Amino acid sequence: MNPGLHSFCGGYTKRLNKMWWWWWLPVLSWGVWLWVTLSWSQSSAARSASRTAIAAEQETSAPVATPLDVFTDTCELYEFPWLTRLLESPDRALRWHAREDLKKVVEQAETPLSTPWVFLAAGGLRSREQTLLHALPDTAARRLILFDLSDEHHTHDRRDWPRYGAVCHNYAPTPAGVTWLLGDAQPPPPVPLWLPLGYGYRFRPASPSAGVLPLSQRPHVWSWAGSVDSKPERQLLLKTVRQHPSFELAAGAFHVFGRFNQSGQMLHSARYTQLLHNTQFLPCPAGGSAEQFRLWEGLAAGCVVVVARGHADLAYLDLLGWSDYVLWVDDWSTWVERVQEAARDLSAWETKAQTARQAFWQTVGRAQAGVRALYARVGSP
Repeated sequence: MNPGLHSFCGGYTKRLNKMWWWWWLPVLSWGVWLWVTLSWSQSSAARSASRTAIAAEQETSAPVATPLDVFTDTCELYEFPWLTRLLESPDRALRWHAREDLKKVVEQAETPLSTPWVFLAAGGLRSREQTLLHALPDTAARRLILFDLSDEHHTHDRRDWPRYGAVCHNYAPTPAGVTWLLGDAQPPPPVPLWLPLGYGYRFRPASPSAGVLPLSQRPHVWSWAGSVDSKPERQLLLKTVRQHPSFELAAGAFHVFGRFNQSGQMLHSARYTQLLHNTQFLPCPAGGSAEQFRLWEGLAAGCVVVVARGHADLAYLDLLGWSDYVLWVDDWSTWVERVQEAARDLSAWETKAQTARQAFWQTVGRAQAGVRALYARVGSP
């Protein structure tokens, strides 16, 4: 071999022998990468299995919501959001049915009724519904919680009420039907339980923890949005306002329409809610009844509610201890002077309005708790 070539090859071989570890570096790197990857995969699999086991344990231990069958026609319920608030419960899943489904559920047993079950009867029970419920076995009737709604004139048939597990209504309260909202024990059947009328779908109340504008920062001393047709007290309210044009133009927010709940005439929900939250004094002249959504909406909005004396439907204001929170007028021919007088002492009414708002939400909480107690009472064997 050429000595020069031999010398070169020999030197190169010696250099490679000294740098042998460079050969194994890629192999070692690949091995380390493989070990880390396998270790991470096993660790991930272990964590995933652990999470799955924990989730399964939580799912097993978590309470399963019990179905609650509710029969109604939501399009008939002006106060649907309010009633939903009262019915909801952490351990109940509302299962809605149309009113016309009552026949096939009761007669054909296509869907087993939950225990208990609820009927929201806007306008009271219809004759065919009364016949169906009257034919129910006593065991099924005792599981029914009937919400008898919209009985402004106290004309609904109550003959079968003693058969039902419980009856709730929102007009013509009796002392026994009201005091349970003060924390007293529920009266036994067949005493009907009175529930606040609440708010309509147009009003979106601020949450109990959210603040509302102080009266001094509200742009409207008073406001009105409602129907006046065939409602003498409301017509007198407007007549009185027209006799005080400066009061109307400077202070009022007017929106008068014809028939109640008439499509296209009532204020949009956001505008109506904003109007109430910007109002200091909210007059509530009687419509079909002195009891009305406007009164409860005003309390929730932090307004000073203005009501007339002499209405039996407002007796609950005394029973709940709320008489001092509202501004009373003898009749609607003097309401402008009463509001002007009260507005001169706005700080005192500020305190009353805030107290009334707190009392409203406390009553809502008691009503929710009361309805949940009914679930337990009516659903027990």
